[in-house]
Amino acid sequence: MLYARAGLGSFVTVVALAGAGCGDGEGEPAPVETFDGIDVLFVVNDSRAMVPLQERLGEHVAGFLDSLAAAEGALPSLHVGVVSTEVTDSTVPAALCPGRTGGELRSIDCLTDGAFARSADGNYAGALADAAACMMQLGDLGCPFEQPLEAMRRALDGSVPGNDGFLRDDALLAVIFVTDEDDCSAADPYLFSQTTTQYGQLSSYRCFAHGIRCDQPDTGTPGPRTGCVPATDGPLHPVDDYLAFLETRKGGRGRVVVGGLVPPSSPVQVRREAETGLTLLEPLCPSIGPEIGLQTWPSPRMHALADAIAAATDGEPALGSLCSDDWSVPLAALAGRVADTYRE
Repeated sequence: MLYARAGLGSFVTVVALAGAGCGDGEGEPAPVETFDGIDVLFVVNDSRAMVPLQERLGEHVAGFLDSLAAAEGALPSLHVGVVSTEVTDSTVPAALCPGRTGGELRSIDCLTDGAFARSADGNYAGALADAAACMMQLGDLGCPFEQPLEAMRRALDGSVPGNDGFLRDDALLAVIFVTDEDDCSAADPYLFSQTTTQYGQLSSYRCFAHGIRCDQPDTGTPGPRTGCVPATDGPLHPVDDYLAFLETRKGGRGRVVVGGLVPPSSPVQVRREAETGLTLLEPLCPSIGPEIGLQTWPSPRMHALADAIAAATDGEPALGSLCSDDWSVPLAALAGRVADTYRE
């Protein structure tokens, strides 16, 4: 988040279930989908105060892998990669987020070679879970305008040479988002410029004000908002763009699982901060577990993607709550969903 807050984090998600293939001719049975391995992409928020949640994620990744191995009898061939939610554009004057262009797999010196972990040849010391947990510790100096969906696309679209080899044509793709607020993937990078005034005050509220439409017109007036859904126009990329990208990139939605933990999509409450006069969203989940003081913010864009994928495949979105004190249950359920899709 751009503005001050008491805590951090979220583990965001979505799930696409296996879909049927098409036969070569009319009346022929559809071929059975088979996979040779699973490519797991973690998209981890590295903005302010995310360190405790990165640590918690690292502590639970072994359980996720164990659940996947138990469901399959043994771990399939895995590629495990980690990217941050930071996406930048150096051509924007006074941009708040200089730095990485976005989508680079981050090995953080946790591997013996390459930018992602490979279970087949073990390019890491110790266990795969230890290497994955290490890669997830990205720190909290990243851009306060999080763009997890755009970071995912750039990680997978072939635009980053260092990511070559991560995405395999014959593997199932699993994408797991870890972020404490909603997606703000900008079609207009000037949304993040400190000199731009057309989008109002410089805070993360810009993402909500220009990326979400609710039953109540957004005038900045404090109060509840209902019926909030992603806007289909404005400075943010439409959520449908990412749905179409995943389907096209992997040759069908049945070849992708996107899942994990997310902040709720509601309630949405707008407030005005007395000290600064800034218009902000009321935080959710003021505390997650006794060891983490945490706030999250409503995430209607992430939920919209989950619902769209689930509706297209006649399934239920496998969304666990970030507000849960125990992440092992939703992560085990996610591992089961990945295993089910891998077998279908």
